[in-house]
Amino acid sequence: MALAVGGEYRHAALTRDHLVAEIEEWGLRAASDLVDGALHHMREVLAVEVPAPSVREQMHDRIRLFTDNLLAGRMAGCGSAA
Repeated sequence: MALAVGGEYRHAALTRDHLVAEIEEWGLRAASDLVDGALHHMREVLAVEVPAPSVREQMHDRIRLFTDNLLAGRMAGCGSAA
């Protein structure tokens, strides 16, 4: 990450809590609801979106893994794409 998110610079170590903390720092209300809504929306899009042929084969799976990890309260980079 070029900038810290909720105090964390390493993408793999980011958690849902880091995202919430960052949004709260911006002064937005209901940060937790905003993060959860965005992550659930991302999961819905991933379920129906077909990657363009130019996209690396594993990219879609990696984004799904990161999203699922964040929704489960784990670090984004925890585990590996199937």
